[in-house]
Amino acid sequence: MATALFTRWFQRQVFTPGFQMHLTDDPSAPWRSPDPAQRLLVDLIRLRRRLTPYSDSTGADQELPPHAPRTRAASRRSADFTRDAVSLGPLSFGPSLRFIPAPPAATASLPVALPPEHGWTDFWTGAAYAGGETVRVAAPLEQVPIFVRAGTVLPLATLDDDTGLATYPLEIRIYPGADGSFTLRERGNDEPDGRTRLVFEWDDQTRTLRVGPGTPGRQTLARRLKIFVVHPGRGIGAECPQRPDIEVDWNGEPLRLCLPPPAARPHPPERLVAAVQGESVQFGWQESRPGTFYRLKRVAHPGGRAEDVASSLGAPRCAVPLVALDLPGLFVVTASNSGGESAPSAAIRVEAPAPTAARQA
Repeated sequence: MATALFTRWFQRQVFTPGFQMHLTDDPSAPWRSPDPAQRLLVDLIRLRRRLTPYSDSTGADQELPPHAPRTRAASRRSADFTRDAVSLGPLSFGPSLRFIPAPPAATASLPVALPPEHGWTDFWTGAAYAGGETVRVAAPLEQVPIFVRAGTVLPLATLDDDTGLATYPLEIRIYPGADGSFTLRERGNDEPDGRTRLVFEWDDQTRTLRVGPGTPGRQTLARRLKIFVVHPGRGIGAECPQRPDIEVDWNGEPLRLCLPPPAARPHPPERLVAAVQGESVQFGWQESRPGTFYRLKRVAHPGGRAEDVASSLGAPRCAVPLVALDLPGLFVVTASNSGGESAPSAAIRVEAPAPTAARQA
């Protein structure tokens, strides 16, 4: 089985309740793969285990009638996954996460139509998008596109270095843009259903997080919490080596934590330029600030609606294959940080390259 196809299947399966493999004697087993391929699968397993507090808690909700599955299709369309994975549409993993099955063929990015009822944040970059947008997201083989609903309070476990199992402290990621709450349910014996509860409530306007026991008066275990407010370049990806916004020991008493205010909205990028090099167009601009998220867009006509073409996190440049562009065309770039998205830069026009002998052949 081709490594790329197996990896994409693995990415889809890792977000299902019955995730397991039966490949002991199969030559395509990850432990028989070359090191780079094996690393991709190990990273996916680590991500799945880090999500254990979220998946266990949302699974507990859905164990109650009507027994809704944890992973379900957000689109009813069907397709041959080996031929056209994207047409399966986004899948939901619990109430707050959507992942996009990507095709096994190499692709720089995928167009994704986001559900209109909420804002969404890219799990890997921290870029925030309005609901109903169609955006282009990176889709390299090493990561599955994942979006998190605005207002989500997402608990992630620390992994034990020896066993690889989920443990503590908890990393709490807050995805701003809306109010939200999350009830963490953990195995225990001090609740009627055998679970302890820890409730998180996020007030987006005041940027306040309230933490408290789900049942007042009941003793619950102390927990160390590392709290991040997610924005471009911060609190992102499967592993987060950055210092948290707040680190606190929760001992069972209600807490009210004020998180840092958003940064000032960035200025529009300047000096946008483009040059055709080989089979791609190289775009560059003056950087607003390190860690900023940039969106390169094509404008249908002056003053018209802009459509995402590519994006870049922290680098004031990107390369787009010629085949992905409809040239000639007008292009702009915007910058985003925790304060929001800037106005677009001045537009530049990119002409189609003159045919060469090689292209004509």
